[in-house]
Amino acid sequence: MLFAPKWYKELPSHIKPSVDKVKKLEEIRKTFDIPHDIFALQIAGSNSTTRKIQANLLEQYRNNFPQAHEKELLIMVLMSRLEAIVKQGYETPSEEDLKQAINSVNSFKDLCDYIISLNDFDHTRIDKIVNVRYLENISAGKEVSFPKIPKEGISKLIDEILDS
Repeated sequence: MLFAPKWYKELPSHIKPSVDKVKKLEEIRKTFDIPHDIFALQIAGSNSTTRKIQANLLEQYRNNFPQAHEKELLIMVLMSRLEAIVKQGYETPSEEDLKQAINSVNSFKDLCDYIISLNDFDHTRIDKIVNVRYLENISAGKEVSFPKIPKEGISKLIDEILDS
């Protein structure tokens, strides 16, 4: 991409959105005056990116273990995600929680839903930042040019573009 936005350059290559989505995403960033670093974090922590990462990992496991059943592959992805969470300093799941997680994952959708539920990423954070910037501009007597945040939130708009 010739003139990529700063937020795009900050993302690791395996989670960068496709070029056709960058323009739409940049329009959202500009519309709500979101700093590049915050926008990059929002994309990295989005539900869409979480699904993309799990799909890539599942494909790697399929290639590495072609004889494995789908449920086994899903469990491999789940376990690798849980291992990553523990390495980040979170508590190791109890044996009971682990069994419950394994039993609840019967499809790729189940897997992603479960992993997304583990994320402590605050998807409303971006809305809060935009609201604070809005209030700062008003209190400083500056003209506010960006629209009100949609009810579903900015993160939902971002996910819709990433999923399209």
